[in-house]
Amino acid sequence: MEVRAPNIKATSELVPGELFYHLGAGGSVLCIAGRWAGAEGAAELRIVPLVYPQSPQSVGVPIYETHFSGKALVLDNVTAEVLPKTYAPYSGAAIYGSSGSLFLPLTNGRSFSAGLLNLQTGEIVDHLVEASGFSHWRIVNVDDSDDVIWDAGASEDEQGQVG
Repeated sequence: MEVRAPNIKATSELVPGELFYHLGAGGSVLCIAGRWAGAEGAAELRIVPLVYPQSPQSVGVPIYETHFSGKALVLDNVTAEVLPKTYAPYSGAAIYGSSGSLFLPLTNGRSFSAGLLNLQTGEIVDHLVEASGFSHWRIVNVDDSDDVIWDAGASEDEQGQVG
């Protein structure tokens, strides 16, 4: 029998840019791993929740991995995409496209900017020189774009669950 085992690892073993469910925080907490540009080592790893029903104020906040450690169920074969019809002015965007990648704006939990996370590399940068903003984006299965893993415009109740 062929078995497809889930990719589960400790959060300290995550690679920047990996999308995962944080199993220690509950199956509904969807996160992405990141690290500040130029930083190295596990001590510099950040976890950025995209969906966190128990702590909605933590969405988009880069949290030290050592403060939010646990097990991660890594999602393979996923990609982020914008919906082109949702082009938005820079100040009204939920995601930015620049240099062939997408950048998620981060906060410090109090509506102040904490940089931008490159969704492809997991690198966090302070600013972008040129960017185009979009008000809507989502994460989908690479092989089937109709298989939506997460949608920035959907409510928490509409988001997918582990399983």
